[in-house]
Amino acid sequence: MSKIIIKLPLLIGISWFLFAFLASEISFRTAKFLYDFTGMPVDGLYQISNTIDWPANAFYDFRYFQILKSSIEQYNQDSSSLGTIEIERELENISEEELLEIAWMLESMGFKTYLSTFEEYVVNLLACALSGVILAVISGLIINLFFNKPAQGGLQMNMQDTGKVKNHVKVKSLLIAIIVHLVLAMMTLGISLVLLLITGLTTNALLKKEVNEAASGSNKFKKNFPFKRYGEVVGSFQHVFSHEKILDCNLFKSIESELTSKTPIGALSTVAITDIDGDLEAPEERTFIKSQSGQTKRGTSITLILYQSSFGKMQSIQWRVLAGGYIDRNKKFNLIAYSVFSLLLWIIPYLKKEFDLLGCVRTIYPGAYNDMDLVTQARCIHEAVFDAMINELDANDIDTSDLKAQKMQIMNINISGGKVSMGNVVQGAMNKVSNQARGSKA
Repeated sequence: MSKIIIKLPLLIGISWFLFAFLASEISFRTAKFLYDFTGMPVDGLYQISNTIDWPANAFYDFRYFQILKSSIEQYNQDSSSLGTIEIERELENISEEELLEIAWMLESMGFKTYLSTFEEYVVNLLACALSGVILAVISGLIINLFFNKPAQGGLQMNMQDTGKVKNHVKVKSLLIAIIVHLVLAMMTLGISLVLLLITGLTTNALLKKEVNEAASGSNKFKKNFPFKRYGEVVGSFQHVFSHEKILDCNLFKSIESELTSKTPIGALSTVAITDIDGDLEAPEERTFIKSQSGQTKRGTSITLILYQSSFGKMQSIQWRVLAGGYIDRNKKFNLIAYSVFSLLLWIIPYLKKEFDLLGCVRTIYPGAYNDMDLVTQARCIHEAVFDAMINELDANDIDTSDLKAQKMQIMNINISGGKVSMGNVVQGAMNKVSNQARGSKA
């Protein structure tokens, strides 16, 4: 598949270059021959040539007017006895009939009014090559969006697995993007397509970098979004207690046992997440405990993150349930297609690690059934963790009455209008379940 992604766009670009060059040359030379033979312009053939090698039009016009102005000036100097050609307006604003009449008169007197054959060949060759490169890059991006298969295993596989959801670029998005860029290209004489080529490649490369980092397990952030790889925090809770001994190992073992015996969640594992904020004297790394419960039927991955800390004899266990969406090809296409407008708005915050680019193309499927599945898994995870906490703390003679009361409150989950609420518990409030995972500063 990777060979196809490389070779097919290259083949498309080369094929277009050869076709465009031959077709535009044949139509242009035929039109010029007929004009020289009959004296009448053949607009249809000229239009075909201009359409095929559109990047050359701007240079042709510029060079044509430059040559014509020079010939008019030379005529006015050398043939003043015959009268001068007075141009009250810029040549660009003169009608085509007047322009052809002036050019025909000057040409009949031996003055140069057109590009040389060599100039025409060079401009046409470069124009067709440029359009071939642009077409190859655009086709490569589209093929990558539609057919590129993710590597097996790791977080990247989860982000590409959409379950029962059809993940494709919508025809409406494709048509709108084509119309917008065609209009923009005509207004800017093709310059906008060159800018799109640069910004599109840049955006696509940065997105690939983000996905590869997520797949490799690299977890670095700057100030905010420490858990952006895993999605959006949809539920969190923290419990504080006091004990002479540090109980983190016992608590984690109890939580792992409860999860593996009651849910499909596998064993807990450690993950190191590093804050690389430049204002710190040195990067700070903290170790968290992580486990994943797989995905809903509509491609939403569920991750549990646990963290233990202490303050004197006081100990804290904090956990978060995160929902991670799949990489939405339609969102990715739109981000790349309109990067010529949006890149400058996010590139600086992104480089400063203050913008979650990956979150812009991830989607938590917005549907009632997916909400039901997501809430069910979140409640089950919370239930298992609460039970494990209560059992272990009871075994160590630690009062759990507050924890049991909080459990009753936090499990009072209601869903309304796509948003999840958990009673009056502010600590354990579950944030919205939306169609885009933007990460969390928590």
